[in-house]
Amino acid sequence: MPELIFNNAQVFLATSTSATPFDISAFITRCRLQRQFDLHDDTRMGLTAHSRIAGIEDWTAELEILQDFASTSIGATMGMDKLVASILGVRAQLTMRPVNGARTSDNPEFTGSVMLESYSPMDGSVGDLLKLTIPFKSAGSLTRIASSS
Repeated sequence: MPELIFNNAQVFLATSTSATPFDISAFITRCRLQRQFDLHDDTRMGLTAHSRIAGIEDWTAELEILQDFASTSIGATMGMDKLVASILGVRAQLTMRPVNGARTSDNPEFTGSVMLESYSPMDGSVGDLLKLTIPFKSAGSLTRIASSS
């Protein structure tokens, strides 16, 4: 049975669906991707158990990040706080891979438009490492790409 130690995910975040993405992998301590569908009951006469069909897909992503207020920590003009604040309430692009490496059938890429409805730049107690949980909601379809990049 294959084993994968989840310690090297690759995460990109772009300020819009057409902008160049920033690799924010070095700031991530945890990432989560969840897909689900609305289920509709289509049970009819003659069936002895419930029957359901899938409706519209909904997906969410959640990142736990190490906060950084430096103005150039992830790019020449962008820091983590500035990046996250810039996508609040606007459509952004999130891309995730299980392993930091080329996209392959064994390392699929998940990408889609997301929205961030709230952002708390500081949340901690005295002596804590400043970590934030960033919850993204889908703003379009999630695409799984397993072909080579």
